[in-house]
Amino acid sequence: MANGRRAFVFMASASAFVWSGAAFAQSEGSSNGEIIVTASRTASLASKTPITLTAVTADKLTSQGVTNPTQLMDVVPNLTIDRGNANGLQINIRGITSTGTASQSAAFLLDGIYIQQQNAQEVAFYDLARVEVLRGPQGTLYGRNTTAGVVNVITAEPKPTFGTSIEGGYGAYNARTVTVVVNAPVTNTLALRLAGNYEARDSYYHQTVAQSYKNPLDKDNKSVRLTALWKPSDAIKWLVKLDYTRMNGAGSGFGMSPLISNFYAVPLKVPAAGQRSADPVYLNPSADAALAKTYANTAPFSTNDSTWSATSNLDWRLGKDWTLTVLTGYREFRRDDTGSVFWGADYSGTTPVFTTNAAATSQVSHSNSEEVRLAYDNGKLKAQAGFYHFYNHDSTMLSFGNFGLPTPSASQESLGVFGQTTYALNDRWRVTGGLRYTRDHLASRSQAELLLPTGPFVLNDTSVAGHSSKVTWKFGSDFDITSHVMGYVTVATGYKAIGFNRNCSSSAPGCQYKPETLTNFEGGVKARLMGNKLYVTADYFHYNYNDLQISQIISQVINGVNTPSSLTTNAAKAQVDGLEFEGNFAPSTGHNIDFSLAWLNARYSNYAVAQVAGSGNYNNSRLDHAPTWALSGGYTYRHPLASGATLEAGIHARYTTAHYIINSSVNAQFVQPAFHKTDIRLRYTAPSERWYLEAYAKNLENKVDVTYINTAPAWPTLNNGTVSTGDPRTYGVRAALKL
Repeated sequence: MANGRRAFVFMASASAFVWSGAAFAQSEGSSNGEIIVTASRTASLASKTPITLTAVTADKLTSQGVTNPTQLMDVVPNLTIDRGNANGLQINIRGITSTGTASQSAAFLLDGIYIQQQNAQEVAFYDLARVEVLRGPQGTLYGRNTTAGVVNVITAEPKPTFGTSIEGGYGAYNARTVTVVVNAPVTNTLALRLAGNYEARDSYYHQTVAQSYKNPLDKDNKSVRLTALWKPSDAIKWLVKLDYTRMNGAGSGFGMSPLISNFYAVPLKVPAAGQRSADPVYLNPSADAALAKTYANTAPFSTNDSTWSATSNLDWRLGKDWTLTVLTGYREFRRDDTGSVFWGADYSGTTPVFTTNAAATSQVSHSNSEEVRLAYDNGKLKAQAGFYHFYNHDSTMLSFGNFGLPTPSASQESLGVFGQTTYALNDRWRVTGGLRYTRDHLASRSQAELLLPTGPFVLNDTSVAGHSSKVTWKFGSDFDITSHVMGYVTVATGYKAIGFNRNCSSSAPGCQYKPETLTNFEGGVKARLMGNKLYVTADYFHYNYNDLQISQIISQVINGVNTPSSLTTNAAKAQVDGLEFEGNFAPSTGHNIDFSLAWLNARYSNYAVAQVAGSGNYNNSRLDHAPTWALSGGYTYRHPLASGATLEAGIHARYTTAHYIINSSVNAQFVQPAFHKTDIRLRYTAPSERWYLEAYAKNLENKVDVTYINTAPAWPTLNNGTVSTGDPRTYGVRAALKL
């Protein structure tokens, strides 16, 4: 830990001259119309990288109105990112997800640095170069918690020319955003980039019963980023960044969300011990009914969260064929939320009686990571080897009324060594092999206590610790069928470390959950056809999962008190088969068509869920958030005007078949039926792209879909619960100006 602090002090002092931001879409990461990605930890063309990935440029993010991670599903197949609950984002790739407070199965990276805290992941997409989404296990090169894949958000780098820009927007629900970017060269070798972003929005949910105070903003975030790029020679590139975000919006707290009864018939059935309940009946509500908040909180909700980080990325070319990369980062996250939560409903009388309870959450989290890689490339042989270290320490306090659940100390440490080699057998055929050894250590102390006027009275105090380790590997081959068509096959494994549930002793049944492991068999094709007018990718994959970690927010009895708690169990086995097809077609100047299609058969092979009131068998049931079919497509027309200005119109639609959400307390699957959403936009861009003005509308159908289920904390004494939802219809205007 001392070494981690010293690394941070070094970075922070070296970074005193750095920041970054968003404006007109950046063209970084492209070459002759093709996207350059770093998915294999070295720069390569997306069409020549034998990994199933989607790279979304800043241009496309802007044109599709993607302003935060939850909207990436509009442009990436087999991906959903939801505001799952008060614990932050839930990432699902190909039907594999983690909910609750457990570590995710998909890694979220900012500029290659892993972000552990889920609440810190919902950062505004401002001043970006691109976003890379890697689907499938990435255990060899990316390491911990990448069994489902990787989402890597890559920010814009400073440029050698001076420039400023401002971008802003206003829309439905009083949504407003402002982004300012200043790029300035300091010397011939040093450039700085400073960016700031503000975003705020009222809640999507409207209060329908009397309440003594006004609900807070759903979003109220202020962010700033400073970036410095130093290139003293062609051999050295050093990128240093500082960023800070203040988050004051209520977000998806338990006390700010609509009830389950808006979407499903209640009261929910309490399962008999050892039996599975019938799946709740979906009511197909209108948007107005779905967004109604039909209960009153007893205390105002206050959010005072913040996160900041310092990162350093040094690339040093050692001669003709060797490159040394040193990537280090430090992040701190602080959370201080107070208010009240929906506690449950009593349906024993003629009229349901709703109960709320005071609640508060505080958290301080520190993490640091260090990675050193040495890469070799002589054209015929490409190899890299490295060392990785990650450490995270959390201290949290969760309270409901006069009952507290502190975790004074929880730590995770991961060490890894890895290597991967690609050898060209001839001009068209290459083989790749890689190995990684990872060792994880976890330790946690948790308590339950009564919060008395004289001070807390500890009811129990437990400490757990353990470790796990695994060798993961990858073998693959790619072949140039023609100069514009590449095929590839891969067999790869993934691993996710052990963990512990709260308030239990390590010897208690169900306290420790086992590591999650995966073997993936995959093959695909990438092609640029018709004179590069058509770019398509297609792939098939099969997953064999063992001990898939399933996390739920459930009602759990701790010292005789019902409280919401995260419970993680292992599904003995799960299997996933899928097909993915996506592409882009530009038949002539001004016309552009993008499309994707995904088929998924994600099911539990052997899973009996554990929860408070019994257990149920989910063999052959579908995994959460895993629709059988997901289709999307869009058309953009760009019309040049005689003045040199352009008009651009676009439409984009997405259709998803039904998917399911398991809830352990009810011991049933909630169904979200099939739905579709359509977006439109119209933009005027001035000559020389000096400024633009755009009008947009998203989700014309005004479909409100369910993304997460939280049963009542007092379950089963009280019924009902809350849900998280996707965004309803939104609309507005955006404008930007380059100076």
